[in-house]
Amino acid sequence: MSNPRNAKKILAAALAALLAASCATVKLSRMQDAELVQAGVDAWNAKKAEDARPYWEAIKDPATREKYLSSYDKAAELDALHAAALAIPSSESAKQEEAFAGFVAAYKAFPEGLKLPADLKEGLRPLTVDVAKAKVKAAKMEAAEAFIKEAVAFLGDSPDYDPPRREMEAYARVQAQEQKADKAYADAKAVEEFNARIAAYEGAITAYRKVEEASAAEIKKLGAAADSALAGQAAKIKRKRGNVRIEMERLVRDRGTSFKERIGEEFARVPEGNQVGNMGPEDILKFNEGIQAAIEKQYQEMVAFGERYPTVIDKDMIRDIDQQKKALDDRISAIAAEIRRAKDIASRGKAAMPLLIGLFNPAPGSKAEGEKSRPAVIRGKLEGEAAYWWGMVSIEAGKMNDLVVTLKDGKEVQVYAENTLSGSKIKKNKLPNLVSKGNKIGNSWPVLNAGSLLKDGQYYVRIMANAKPDYAGEVVVYSSFISRMR
Repeated sequence: MSNPRNAKKILAAALAALLAASCATVKLSRMQDAELVQAGVDAWNAKKAEDARPYWEAIKDPATREKYLSSYDKAAELDALHAAALAIPSSESAKQEEAFAGFVAAYKAFPEGLKLPADLKEGLRPLTVDVAKAKVKAAKMEAAEAFIKEAVAFLGDSPDYDPPRREMEAYARVQAQEQKADKAYADAKAVEEFNARIAAYEGAITAYRKVEEASAAEIKKLGAAADSALAGQAAKIKRKRGNVRIEMERLVRDRGTSFKERIGEEFARVPEGNQVGNMGPEDILKFNEGIQAAIEKQYQEMVAFGERYPTVIDKDMIRDIDQQKKALDDRISAIAAEIRRAKDIASRGKAAMPLLIGLFNPAPGSKAEGEKSRPAVIRGKLEGEAAYWWGMVSIEAGKMNDLVVTLKDGKEVQVYAENTLSGSKIKKNKLPNLVSKGNKIGNSWPVLNAGSLLKDGQYYVRIMANAKPDYAGEVVVYSSFISRMR
């Protein structure tokens, strides 16, 4: 049997507890919401989180009550976010940054006035340092600076951020010098006079070299790793300097090789306006003397250029251009000799210009079996049944080169190996038309294997009349007209 006295004691205790609870309930029911909120906050901040619950449960406003009662779940969420963030390895900085942002957002959403453990925030500082270093290493300096600013605003400043900050500052100092070198390079490209441009390129190269030296000093000072942003910056500047030098050397090399092209172009120069076809022997001689003087001027410029840039204009190039100049001088002399000695110049017809053509002076861009000479120009207006032209051709012995006359319209073209005396000798002497009509393409009239047919190195063109009096065209030597047209 139970002891009556014990039963009475238990009952008394229960009654007392019930009375106390009833009194507490009555007390809470009499408190205002603001008082309940503050009482709960005081209990929470005194590290008695569960003691805060009755106060907040008694809050009459549903939204306010939910706000503070949700603190328990939010605190648990923050603990989980904190643990998850710290579990991310430093090699995954993007995930670390995302985890930190999530934690900050959850922390800021926590009810105002409620304290959380101090080490909850501070424990994330190493993570933020990892993220900042990763951004710096990737040379994302603006992003690194913004992230550090954000981390400091949330966590407070710390010497832990000094290493990435120092590297950012060093990077910025080098970058400022690099930008000056970039401007020197940009300015160099805009210089028009060649020698001044090359001097400006040299100045830009020197500027980049000084930036490299400054970069090396910063790397040494900080003891930056081989895979750091500073090391990457140094490698980039070195590449820039190398690229500027390559570009400068290409400019010099192209300028040097252009002398040969310019000399050949000068030899093939055509008189202006209506002088083509209307020049007398003395005019032709004077014109070719002008060409010879211009070629000599170009040659002397090349010699001076070679002395200034000896690493580009080497002996082989000078020898090549010497040979070209001698060959052109010889051909100009041959033209002069032909003009002076020929008694039948007037009867030959009009002179195609340049008077002498051949593969000794090839057109730019033509190579191998498709090689062709620079053209001789013919143009005028027919006054009668035909127009007559003549010119000179230089073809190496044994070379099966072709001579081709091309007009802009469909006038018939005939080519002969000797002076036709304005056509009078064609029937009388049964002069053969050398055009291979079976190989004619469009308005191009070819003389195949012209070297064997034009034994005296001269060609005579007869252009037959049609409904249109005006005509224009050119005469060209091909290494192989048939191969080129296939």
